[in-house]
Amino acid sequence: APSDGSFVRLLALAILRARPARLHSNLEYVARFVDPHQLWSPEAGEPFTIARAAVQYLAHLDPAALSTPSHGRG
Repeated sequence: APSDGSFVRLLALAILRARPARLHSNLEYVARFVDPHQLWSPEAGEPFTIARAAVQYLAHLDPAALSTPSHGRG
């Protein structure tokens, strides 16, 4: 798996386009009530960590970074 953060950005884009309901509260629920040993396992912990990283990426993203530059205009 790439370690440069490209997968996190790709997942962030998918989350942005899908607009899942209550994503933040669902992630917080998992963090609070799932056995911590499960969250450290590669099967559950890695996807959970990547999902939280994608949400944090979106929380700190400048909306102007999402707009595409107009080519040949202006």
